[in-house]
Amino acid sequence: VSLGVASVFTYGMRQFAVLREQNLTQESLLQAAYYTRSFLSQAVKATCCQGNTCYNFSNPVSNPNYQAIADTFSPSTPSTTGNLDPAGFPVGAIDCRNEAAGNFASGAKSTFGIFARESGRLNGGTVATAVPESLFLATGIYFKAPTAPVGGVGQSGVLYLGTGTAANPSTMMTDERALFFDRLVNVGVIPGSVKMSANPLNISGTDTYYPIQSMDLRLVARYFNDFSNIDYRPGIAAGAYRDIEMIVSIGFRNNVISMTADGSVVSGSQLTTPERLHGGLYYYRLAAPTLQAMQSF
Repeated sequence: VSLGVASVFTYGMRQFAVLREQNLTQESLLQAAYYTRSFLSQAVKATCCQGNTCYNFSNPVSNPNYQAIADTFSPSTPSTTGNLDPAGFPVGAIDCRNEAAGNFASGAKSTFGIFARESGRLNGGTVATAVPESLFLATGIYFKAPTAPVGGVGQSGVLYLGTGTAANPSTMMTDERALFFDRLVNVGVIPGSVKMSANPLNISGTDTYYPIQSMDLRLVARYFNDFSNIDYRPGIAAGAYRDIEMIVSIGFRNNVISMTADGSVVSGSQLTTPERLHGGLYYYRLAAPTLQAMQSF
């Protein structure tokens, strides 16, 4: 009898461990999807780049004046402005290669994107005080690829979403000080999902860039039914694990995709207004009501 009870107890503990692993993996995947969409949808002045090679509507263009994919982003301090344009920030770079993590070496940490992000709030209150307050933060997204197992245990892929520190705002946090999500197998752009504007925008002078309109990302996570061999690498032989994936559709809603004539004429020159993904709408960070405010209703 005692042997039977022990067997049932062991089976129950194993099932509990598997269920806990599944729940933690799903939680990490959902959080990664939410924050990735939140950060990228607020990006401004963003285009597709791999290093200093950036892309127009159909062809790669080498231009050293673009922001290289790296761990730093100029200028050295966050920018605030009232005109919805992060003056002084270079064009942001997003790695638009298909299934980018498949290009990463085992355990290597690579930059998926680095860009300026709107993090200000649209102030509430009376009309007189409801003034837009933009706050552009340098933001970096990084992915560390899974490692091969050592002693039956490998390290999972980790997605980092970082900003600068108060002491050094332009240098991104690419470690556990940033938002990070583990248990991942792969992160990458779904082939053919990237849509870019066909209309180039000026950076300064004659330099131009082609802004991103939208893309679909695939996030793949993994949990195990057998803990004797923990291997998160993509493409391994089928085993006692299950991959779960989430497709994240991202609209770069704050990215200016073209300049539209507004019909006004000043001193013989026709003015232009920025056109974004949702027309004239511009998005600030959500200003959720405080608990005290909710209790006052």
